[in-house]
Parts: sequence; structure tokens; C-alpha cells
Amino acid sequence: MDTFVLSARGPFSLSASTGFLEGFTPAAFTGTIGQPLELSRSRELGRPPGRVLEHPGGVQCEVISPVAPGPEALAAVRAQVARILSLDVDGSGFPAVGRVVHAFPAPCRLTGLDAFPGLSGRKPEWLRSVAAAALAGRLDAARLRAQPPDQALAQLRQLPGIGDFSAELVLLRGAADPDRIPRHEPRFARAVALAYNLPQPPSRDQLQRISENWRPYRTWVTLLLRTFLEGQTGEITGKPHAAHYLGSPAE
Repeated sequence: MDTFVLSARGPFSLSASTGFLEGFTPAAFTGTIGQPLELSRSRELGRPPGRVLEHPGGVQCEVISPVAPGPEALAAVRAQVARILSLDVDGSGFPAVGRVVHAFPAPCRLTGLDAFPGLSGRKPEWLRSVAAAALAGRLDAARLRAQPPDQALAQLRQLPGIGDFSAELVLLRGAADPDRIPRHEPRFARAVALAYNLPQPPSRDQLQRISENWRPYRTWVTLLLRTFLEGQTGEITGKPHAAHYLGSPAE
């Protein structure tokens, strides 16, 4: 068995490359992910079979043949592997053309916020207050989830600019309380109506009764239903699409 190593010029991941290939029709592969990339024999082009494995900084190719391949055959395999994985291209400059992703500022940055494009009225003041609360530990996820939900929501509503809707968002999504439904999210009722084929959005009491079937994962189901609604209507992104991954819970 002959082996050779191809070094990547720039960032490279064999698992990411094969993952793309395995999920691409008609080469779709449903076996175990992370297996070596197998190379088939080509008598016409003089290429023996082999397999490609992850190697620090690139890949290692093992050429498997009962007869030692000649230099031309090895060169053909080397060229094939390099072409398939784009290792014949200098990719060192690729990260520079990638899109910059901006993260939301940390609390220590927000405490000094005076103004920002798009923030009108008292919003900069409210953000400073929320940042100060975070630095003081008042928004700590473990602390919020350790309290009775109504108590945690009441404390969150004491923060300037945080009302009923935002308080529930902080507790359910920010602190990731897994088993609660929002009481002040109008889209949630519409999502339930759509999923359950109801003639109109259910009332709070009806939502409470329906959601009892989702315990102890009511928050998770809520998120799926909201995603389902957006997939059907596209009212936020403007791009509706068929959300087939979630059927009616009533089924």
C-alpha cells in the first residue's frame, strides 16, 4: 500500500467536504458519517483504488492495489484527490472574502452606550439598564430558573423597558426554561390554531388546556409551533415556505 499526504493551503476540513458530497444528490450517502472517502478504480485512466483520510493540515491518501502502482498511476490519483477536494487551489485568501458576522455587544460594552443608529427614544437608556442588571447577576439563567416562574417574571418586569412580552422572552428563551408557554405572544395562539386546524386562535384558557399535553417540554413545543407558523406565512422574513417537518399535534 502506497500513501501520500496532500497539504491544504488555507482552512480545510475533510469531514465537511465529504459531508457536502454525501448529502448531494445523486451521490447521497446514508451510511455512517465520518468514514474515509473511498476512491474507485479507473482502468481507462490507470488509477488504482484508494481511500482518503483526515490528516493534520490536509489529507492522507492510501492507494490500495495488489500490484505496486507506477509513478504515473500515483500521480493520477494524487491529481484526482487534489481536484476533488480543491486542494490544488491556494485557499489561504478565502477567509478574507467571508462575510463579517457581528455579535450583540457584551453588557460591559452596553453600559456606556449613548446612541446607536436605529435606537430611538429611551432605548439606549433601557439597554444600559439591562446591561447593568446582567453585570449584577440579575439575569443569570440559573438564578432565574431557580425561582418560581411568576416571581422571576415579576423581577424581570422591574427592569426599564421590559414588559410582559420581553420578560417572557428572557425567561423562556434566554434562561431556557423548558416547560412554560408564553401568555403575551399573539403569534403563539395563531400558530396553535394553524397546527390544530382551529377556526380561530384559542383563548388563554384553551392554550393552557392544549399545552398540558406537551409537558414537560412546553417551551420547546412553543418554539416549534412559532417556527411552523413562520414557515407557513413568512410574515417576519417575507419568505413563506412549506414547513413539512411539523405536522398537526392533533394527528
